[in-house]
Amino acid sequence: MEPSAPSVQAMIDCETRTFSAFVDRAAARVEAADPADPMTPYRPLNLARMKRITATYTPSDELRRAIATVQQPRTWLVITEDWCGDSAQTLPLLAAIAALNPLIDFTIIDRDTNIDIMDKYLTNGSRSIPILVARDAQGKDLWTWGPRPDAMLSLIELWKTAGRPKEEWYTELHTWYANDHGVSTEADIIKRLATEQPTA
Repeated sequence: MEPSAPSVQAMIDCETRTFSAFVDRAAARVEAADPADPMTPYRPLNLARMKRITATYTPSDELRRAIATVQQPRTWLVITEDWCGDSAQTLPLLAAIAALNPLIDFTIIDRDTNIDIMDKYLTNGSRSIPILVARDAQGKDLWTWGPRPDAMLSLIELWKTAGRPKEEWYTELHTWYANDHGVSTEADIIKRLATEQPTA
């Protein structure tokens, strides 16, 4: 007898690990549209973003060369949530980049059920996501990335210094992502890969 497929509720509640499972769970949550979940309104657009970027993103040759320099097993641990707009813009890129090298184990965990891990990687004291932590085979942290591309973090600091409220620049943020086409995220990952030291 073949095992039965997981129920929709099981998919909604599961702790994901792979990118495909993360997207499937997000889709199940969008379909359920739980009115008691305050994050329900944010998921449809973010799911559409993830699917669009997954379908259209092609890693650059420079990125391919950089990821090929990883010669030892690595874990790329991403802390995130499916309602997060920044995650929807960058998680598909990170998953596609990791998939280029079989030595990289790409693992996703939820922030809100892993606060003990999240609190080790705060951004200016906040639990901002997504956060990517690259680890070697011994579990040593090699580098981190997030919650946004470096160029965007600098731009947001300028906006904040100028006294602009988040509600004012949030739309500009996503326009920036659309115009960037993942170039800045690639540049960040290439820069961080260059800092890695070989481990036995």
